[in-house]
Amino acid sequence: MTDVVFSLGNTTIGGVFHGSSEDAGSALAISGRIIFNLSDEFTDPVDIREKLKEEGLGELTDYQGNIWSGNPYAIVDEWLGSINGRVAKDRSNSIYKYGT
Repeated sequence: MTDVVFSLGNTTIGGVFHGSSEDAGSALAISGRIIFNLSDEFTDPVDIREKLKEEGLGELTDYQGNIWSGNPYAIVDEWLGSINGRVAKDRSNSIYKYGT
């Protein structure tokens, strides 16, 4: 697997879970699928905004507010994922940490 890192900025990621859970003693057995969706708009394709900030300058925009000289474009995707597993009913018994 290749490590890939993306800046999300104002990206919206959501989804819908369809599935079920059953009592499994001290855990819940969960199975189902998730339909994920992602939407964003890339407004600075040639990284001019970052270059101007490095130089201590403001943004150069056209009459519509687009960063000069790139063309903004929408980023939209949808994908499916499956879930099968067990979740501890008592959060303090979970190996996953949550909130502080």
